[in-house]
Amino acid sequence: MIKFLKDVAKKIVNNQTNKTINDLDLEYLLWICNIYLKIKNVPGHIAEIGVADGRNAILFGRLIKIHNDQSVRQYIGFDTFDGFTQKDLERDKHLNKNRWKNNSKETVLSRCHDNDVEELIEIFEGDAVKVVPEILKNHQGKKFQKNKAKFALLYIDCNAYLPAVTSMQNFLPYMTPGGYVVIDEKIQGSETEAIFNFAKKNSLGVERENINVPIFIKI
Repeated sequence: MIKFLKDVAKKIVNNQTNKTINDLDLEYLLWICNIYLKIKNVPGHIAEIGVADGRNAILFGRLIKIHNDQSVRQYIGFDTFDGFTQKDLERDKHLNKNRWKNNSKETVLSRCHDNDVEELIEIFEGDAVKVVPEILKNHQGKKFQKNKAKFALLYIDCNAYLPAVTSMQNFLPYMTPGGYVVIDEKIQGSETEAIFNFAKKNSLGVERENINVPIFIKI
């Protein structure tokens, strides 16, 4: 069964066909699949803060297709593609100023093209603190009109407090009831701080499941 799941994982992200998929990769794949099953019947799109090399863009894009949701759901992602901002580095002293500078919007879109999900993906470059509200208010997406988007999932994977907590607050009016805000942080840090502060401010509960995965809020 494990071998079968690993073979499936290779097929989902076909540009890794020559790379061995270890148990941590498999665990992550199951986590992402589990999140998608949670939002399967929740109307709305998927947004991610912290695109990096586009792994999740591809995974979510493939899952949208696997579940035949491509006519009603898309993915949008936000990233500086230049590492952390100076404000992030000043606030969150544990962040590495040299991390996450080897990716680019063009490379991510190329990978999405190679994995046949490009038509479901939109990527926005810049500081999420500034870019997110502009896009939510003024951008016409592939599957939504200006200022009319609704989201089933906000996935936070940026490591820094300010873009995490600001994005949660900015997306909240656009979240579908029953949707999820999820952080991708196993070693508690700035994302964890952000989700607890956001939950407290908005009288929301923070949860996790009995598996080795991070925590989430159900809206």
